[in-house]
Amino acid sequence: LDRSSAAEEVYKRQVHGYNILEIKQKATPEETEAAYQRLALKYHPQRNKGDAAANTFNFSQISEAYEVLSNPERKAIYDQFGDSILKGGFEGKKNGYSYKDNALEIYEAFYGVYNPFFDLVDLKGTKLEGTMFGSAYAGAAQKPPKAPSDLIVPCKCTLEELYMGCMKKVAYERDVVGLNGKSTKKKAEVLELEIKPGYCKDTVLRYAGKGNEGFCYPNSDLLIQIVELPHDKYQRRGDDLIYVHKTSLLNSLIASPFEIETLDHRLIMIPIDEIVSPLSRKVIYCEGMPKKMKEYSHLEPKPIEKGNLEITFEIEFPSFLEEEKRKQINDLIISSPQQ
Repeated sequence: LDRSSAAEEVYKRQVHGYNILEIKQKATPEETEAAYQRLALKYHPQRNKGDAAANTFNFSQISEAYEVLSNPERKAIYDQFGDSILKGGFEGKKNGYSYKDNALEIYEAFYGVYNPFFDLVDLKGTKLEGTMFGSAYAGAAQKPPKAPSDLIVPCKCTLEELYMGCMKKVAYERDVVGLNGKSTKKKAEVLELEIKPGYCKDTVLRYAGKGNEGFCYPNSDLLIQIVELPHDKYQRRGDDLIYVHKTSLLNSLIASPFEIETLDHRLIMIPIDEIVSPLSRKVIYCEGMPKKMKEYSHLEPKPIEKGNLEITFEIEFPSFLEEEKRKQINDLIISSPQQ
């Protein structure tokens, strides 16, 4: 029983490092390297500031596991005897492996002389000058990388979509950090988003952390900029809609009513009670664009407020009139009572 328990303890010590790197014991050197690249970026204290203590601990464990499993001699001892022999040493070889709590140094050595960290502190809280580890790597002459800029993506919407609201899918590309942790590459993304009634060209939807990745920086934000497409009948002015109604000279004189189709495909009758001129304006209240709604409880539904619909007129004059018709029109105007 004692031997079995001891063997089980040795086995646990043998697989612990592999579990930390999330790889199998038969992992290749390339797989070990890729695992370290991924996890080191994930838990780097500067890149992830949410839970500093947990990230620092995980980053340190990942670094120690990689330092052991990436070295063939250390890995062979670790696989056969576990970390107790690796760290304690054999008989006749007193000095075993010792982790020096140098996770940041392991990280910089992994990525070469490139040094993106300036004015930082190490894992023990000591401020580091010039380079992250003193002047040993001559990093002071290198410029730190820039934080990734926010990614602005346009979302084209018709006036009907902005009037009624809809769901849209937006395709875009963003920068992601490559396996080497320094270079970036483009990655295609598709975002499904809700266009709410009343959105306009000034509407910007912000998605925190969904933008570009940067080496050792938090992801930037994704900004969806609403682009309002022109409409063949309506123009928008804030929350109001402008509709240009084309009418004949006859209809303008006899004040003929007419129908127009709204952006949600309703037909509304527009009454006319006076002669229409090119300067005429008619306002239909609460038939404009939906106003941007404030947050409210779903238990207390609030009707959507709208702007107004303003109708202007474009009168189509005949290009030719026969002499007899001209005389008739002239007689009609002369005989009409003057206002």
